[in-house]
Amino acid sequence: METRAALIAVLDLLPGIELAEPVEVQGLVFRKPQAVHARW
Repeated sequence: METRAALIAVLDLLPGIELAEPVEVQGLVFRKPQAVHARW
């Protein structure tokens, strides 16, 4: 949930940036994306 909030905040602050591909969250204890690819 924290990663999602941080990602949304970054995307809102930098209007020219968009996700290059969907983000898949993985893990049982530390849920996080393997990578976040963006394009400006």
